[in-house]
Amino acid sequence: MLEMELEDYIKRQLLQDGSIESIPHDLDLIGTGILNSLKIMELITYIENVQQVQFMESEILFENFNSISSITKLLNRR
Repeated sequence: MLEMELEDYIKRQLLQDGSIESIPHDLDLIGTGILNSLKIMELITYIENVQQVQFMESEILFENFNSISSITKLLNRR
C-alpha cells in the first residue's frame, strides 16, 4: 500500500470535512487529533480488507499508526 493511498483514505473517509488538503507523511496523526482509537480501528479494517492482511495483536500499537510513514513501514515489514 502506497503512502498516497493511505493519505487519500484518511482525508476522504476519516476526516470527511475537507479541512486538510494534504497530510505530510511524517505528521503525528494521533497527536494532532486526526486519528483516535476508533479511527485507527477503521483504518486497520480498511487496510486488512484492501491488502488482504491480518494484523497481529502485537502490531496494533499507537507507534505503528502514528504517521502515514509508520503505517507504510509496518506494511513493508510483512
